[in-house]
Amino acid sequence: MHQNIGQREALTAGSFAHHNSRRLMLLLGRITDKDLLEDLVIQPYMDAAAAYFKGSQFLQTQQVCEVILSIKQGHGAASELKIKAETRQHEEAAQRRREQEAREKQAKIEGSLKAARENIETANFDNAIRHCELILISDSGNKEAIDLKQRVEVLRQQLEEMQRLQEDKRRREKEHKREEGARKRAEAARKSAQERRRQQIQWALLIIVMIAFLGGAKIYTDIQKKNEKIETALAGGEKALASENFEGAQWECKTVLALNANNIRARELSMRVEQKKAETIAHLLSSAQSALSSKDHITALALCSQLLFIDSSNSAASEIKSKADDLKNADDLIKQKQQEAEGKGKKK
Repeated sequence: MHQNIGQREALTAGSFAHHNSRRLMLLLGRITDKDLLEDLVIQPYMDAAAAYFKGSQFLQTQQVCEVILSIKQGHGAASELKIKAETRQHEEAAQRRREQEAREKQAKIEGSLKAARENIETANFDNAIRHCELILISDSGNKEAIDLKQRVEVLRQQLEEMQRLQEDKRRREKEHKREEGARKRAEAARKSAQERRRQQIQWALLIIVMIAFLGGAKIYTDIQKKNEKIETALAGGEKALASENFEGAQWECKTVLALNANNIRARELSMRVEQKKAETIAHLLSSAQSALSSKDHITALALCSQLLFIDSSNSAASEIKSKADDLKNADDLIKQKQQEAEGKGKKK
């Protein structure tokens, strides 16, 4: 019987119990010695369970232990071995889950690293950094992700610097083109004015010749006087402009245009007067504002008065003047109170 049971140690617990259940029942009915029952029936199962446990077949170990416990309830070694098998089975299941999670985590990391490298190749640095940060959320010490992120940040800074330099270059080129265009327009205007003056002189000479030829001395004299008035008015306009008498300069231009509506010099002078007037107003307005900001109400009022003399309807100058007046009144009030306080102190 020992030999038959030993030959069945290689069978699974279920198969062993199935093929020997009838025979086992017969043995159980005939064997009354508990030690003999242990040796003849239970021990081969224990040997099989131990072999399964050693071979890391924990489910089969539990099944065999359950057969033993069905034969002898409370069998200590079988209960202990079953608990160990269950514990080891749970530990291996947990280990497999951890390994699976680690593989999935590594796969995600590899995918993010690959996506980051692809984004670097297409200069999509923001997405590359985002993929690196996703890796570092799950693995804050991932050296490859840290190095890759630092590399991307350096590349992005270099790209931004290169884009800034390119933008500066385009801006300079645009400014150069604008300046060149303005220079060409000014040169063309100068040449056009010279050509008009040359034609005017030619026409004037032709008229003089015709007058002399026709003997119209009176007409010549009137034209000469008219030209003299024009020259006098133009000179007066230039002088008024130089002294920033913009109304006087414009009046001289109107005088010339009344004598000759097509006089180019008068029109040009009028344009220069308006330009100079606008520049002067802007300068005075800025200076008055600065003086007001510095609480220098005396300078602010003087500048506003000068500005309003040039442009009496300038609302910005009126506003600054009003604020400067308020500041002056407040300053005067403070001085008055100080003087009153000093007078009271002297009386005491």
